[in-house]
Amino acid sequence: MRLVDLVRIDHRFEKSVNLLLDLNDESKLKLYIPTRSSIKLLTEYLEEVDTFSGKRANILIGPYGKGKSHLLLVLLAILSGNHTEELECLFERIGTMDGGAKAEIERVYKKKKLFPVIINTSSGNLSQVFAKSLNQALKREGFTDVVPDNYFSKAYYNMFMVNIPYSQ
Repeated sequence: MRLVDLVRIDHRFEKSVNLLLDLNDESKLKLYIPTRSSIKLLTEYLEEVDTFSGKRANILIGPYGKGKSHLLLVLLAILSGNHTEELECLFERIGTMDGGAKAEIERVYKKKKLFPVIINTSSGNLSQVFAKSLNQALKREGFTDVVPDNYFSKAYYNMFMVNIPYSQ
């Protein structure tokens, strides 16, 4: 008997996760396999978001294919607060490994609803990148009538707010 006859690759796990493209793809939640270490990371991140204890930035380091982006996708799905069947199934899978973590994750899930903005630093200066990323997030979530402040809007606003003396 050959190894190829015994081992099969599940093709659902061959594709990588792209935060920008897969942000609202609920099927990615079905594919997430929670581990003890990923559950610990999720609860730590969610606790930080819930308490805002002053620790504003985190670095997630790991080898290619370890699941960093997938973990962040799950975190963003929880923080977005959108109720889906896939997310409920994920909570159940987490609960089978750690009931306390499931309760904590669900508590923050019900309490917090945040607006995910994925920063893509492919080009431009940092303020342009932030403005572009925020604009993309607003469009993605259906807020097409919301326009964030930028240099043009501030200049336009200031142009009409200048106090010009009126004389007769």
